[in-house]
Amino acid sequence: MREFTQAGVELIGWGGVDADAEALFMAVEILDAVGLSDACFDINDANVVDGVLEAMQVPPGERKRCKQLISDRNIVALRECDPRLTEYAMLRGGLEALEKVRPLCVTPVSQIALDRLEQLLNRAAALGIGGRINVDFAMLRDLEYYTGFVFEGYIEEIGFSLCGGGRYDNLLPRFGYDVPAVGWMGGIERILIALERRGRHLDRKRPRIDMLVAGSDIVAARERAAGNVVRCASADLSDEALIADARAHGIPRILVSRNGSVKELRVRKTPSTPIEVQSPFKAPH
Repeated sequence: MREFTQAGVELIGWGGVDADAEALFMAVEILDAVGLSDACFDINDANVVDGVLEAMQVPPGERKRCKQLISDRNIVALRECDPRLTEYAMLRGGLEALEKVRPLCVTPVSQIALDRLEQLLNRAAALGIGGRINVDFAMLRDLEYYTGFVFEGYIEEIGFSLCGGGRYDNLLPRFGYDVPAVGWMGGIERILIALERRGRHLDRKRPRIDMLVAGSDIVAARERAAGNVVRCASADLSDEALIADARAHGIPRILVSRNGSVKELRVRKTPSTPIEVQSPFKAPH
C-alpha cells in the first residue's frame, strides 16, 4: 500500500519562460485529455519568497524556517516572526496578487520571477484557461530541489495534488551535465481515483507525433484540440535545426511562428530531398 506510480515529463536544456509554459500547458492538456478538464493549477516561483524575506530583513539563519512556515501556512508562528508574512502566506490570485507582492520584493531576481509569473498568466489567458491558473505564494514544494517556477494541479474532489513539478536548474550540473531543466510528474493512482469518483475511465490511444510547433502556445493548443499530437520546440532554432529535429522523430510537418506570422514546413524522409515550404499565413491572436 506504500507503493505508488508516477508518469513524468522532463524538458532538459531549455531555460526560458517558454519552457516553463510548455511544461505547465502540457500538464493542463494531459488532464484535459483524460477527462479532468476542470482541473485548476497553482503556480509560483521559488525566488519570490527570497525577495520578500530580504525586504523584511529576516536574518539569513531564520529564512529556511520561515519558508517552511509559509509552506505550512502556519499563521500563528508567522505572526510571531513578522505580521506581514501572514498576509503573504495567504495571498493567492491572478495579476492583482502579483501587484500586491511587487513592493515586498527588493531583489532583482525576485522581480524577474514576478515578471515570469505574469507572462505565464497572460499566456494562459490567451489560451482561454486563465481562470484555471492562479498564483499561490505559499506553494514552495521542495526548497532544496526547485530553483524557480513551480506548479501543482488539482480538482475539488481530491484533497491532494494530481500533478506537480517545476524548474530544477541546479540538479543536472551535479552529475556533470550543466544544463537547465524543468519537469513535472503526475500521480497515476491519484488520477485514477479522481476518474473513478466521477465514473470515468481512460481512453487508450496509440502514441504518435503529427507535427512540430515552434514559437506559439496558441498554434500548439489549436492543433492538439484538432486531435493532433504535437511536439514543441523553441522559435530560436533555425529552420534547418527544426527540420533535423522533426526528421529525427519522424514528424511530417512543422509550424513555425515568428514576427506575427506562421509558416509551415513539410519534411521529406531523406535529407537529400528538398524541403517543401508553404507560403506563410497570418498567426492567430
